[in-house]
Amino acid sequence: MAQYMILIYDDEVSWAGAAPGAMEEIVAEHTAFKNSYQEHLVDGHGLHPTTTATSVRTDSIPPWSFSSPTELSPKPKRPSASTT
Repeated sequence: MAQYMILIYDDEVSWAGAAPGAMEEIVAEHTAFKNSYQEHLVDGHGLHPTTTATSVRTDSIPPWSFSSPTELSPKPKRPSASTT
C-alpha cells in the first residue's frame, strides 16, 4: 500500500499577533483531521521551531556515500578512458 507524507507549514511569526484562542482552534482542526484518517496514518508529530534549525552545506564537502548506516566511505573513482 502506498504511503504519503503530509507537511503542514505555517508562518511562526504570525502566531505572535494571533487572536486569543487561534492556536487552540488550529490544533483542534489538526486533531480532527488526524482522527478522521487515523486508520491510514502511520505517525504524526509537530516540528521544532525554525529558530532551532540547523543546515548543512554541501558545496565544500567531498562526495561521500554511505556503505552502511554507521560507516562513511568515499565514492569509488571511475577508471579514466584510455586514449591509446
